[in-house]
Amino acid sequence: MQSYYYLIALRLKKQARDIIKDHKAPSNFVELESLTKIEIVTLKEIFKTIQNFQAGIRLKFTGNLS
Repeated sequence: MQSYYYLIALRLKKQARDIIKDHKAPSNFVELESLTKIEIVTLKEIFKTIQNFQAGIRLKFTGNLS
């Protein structure tokens, strides 16, 4: 859940910047160039967590990892 909330917060921060600073319609696309090094590392770790979670579900329901 922490990963999910982090991703939602990252998206919300980007959307707020779109509206307030850039005066444009908000989008769900977050440019990697706009992130700090810490945010990028955190994002990579979140995607590893998601990948491991999906592999666990796949193994549980199909019996293999492919």
